[in-house]
This record gives sequence, C-alpha cells and structure tokens, in this order.
Amino acid sequence: MTNQQSAIDGPAGDPSAAEFSSQVTIDAYLTRGAPRNKLVMGVPFYSRGWTGVTNQNNGLFQPATGPAPATYEAGYEDYRLLKAQLSQFTVHRDEKAGFAWLFDGTTFWTWDDPTEMKRKANYINQRHLGGAMIWSLDGDTADGELIKALHRTLR
Repeated sequence: MTNQQSAIDGPAGDPSAAEFSSQVTIDAYLTRGAPRNKLVMGVPFYSRGWTGVTNQNNGLFQPATGPAPATYEAGYEDYRLLKAQLSQFTVHRDEKAGFAWLFDGTTFWTWDDPTEMKRKANYINQRHLGGAMIWSLDGDTADGELIKALHRTLR
C-alpha cells in the first residue's frame, strides 16, 4: 500500500491503523517533558517508492505489486536521482498534511523537494523546535537545493 514517509500531519483518508506523522511524534515527546529546543525533526533527502500501483487517487493509498526500481536498493532513491527523472512524473501535494509525492500512472514515490523543505522548516520555526536532522546529505543535488531551502527558512 502506497503512503507518505514524512508528512507533517496525518493526511485525510489515510487507511493506516495509526497516524504516522512528524506532529504525532513531536507531540509525544513534548507531552513527556522533552524541551522544544532539544527536539529536531527528521527530513529525508531520499524517497521511498512502489510500482504496479493502481491508477487511482494519483497513486496515494493504493495497492502496489512491489518496490519501485531504483539505483542502490529497490524502493529507495536519492532526491537528486529522482529529480533527474522528474519529467516522467507528476508532482502532487497535500498542502494540509504537508507532504508531496510523484506518480506516473504506475510508479509512486514519496517526495520532499525544496517546497516541502521550506514547509517543514516553517513548521519547525512555528513549533520553536531545535532544528532539522537530515538523512542523508549525499541525496541532495550538487548545488544543495534541499539544504539551501532548509537553511534559508530556519531561524
């Protein structure tokens, strides 16, 4: 079943048994007494993907036949490598839940681009968190467009 990997908030219509979002995790730490300035939000410079995806709902929350073909490991691709293939996909965004994905009618990738990095940095700022943790810097473009988006937006 396709889904997002880094939503800020739980998306509407998510069929998962429990909400999987950054906000749920951050709130759990805060309610247990963790200081805001010590919490960092993880942001991926990679994507997870599936193929054989049903062509409904732009591929979101749809069954798949398996992991998408990728460079290093099936179902796992660096942002910079997916960006090079962007013309093959349509970018979709859930503005309310705070995530994006790519879909070409059969292959689905979770997707964090500069727009989503800015959105996540704004969330970090609004919640007065300690910052962002990146995995993994080598997934960014040669000119560092993801890290620049974070750096320019974080206070």
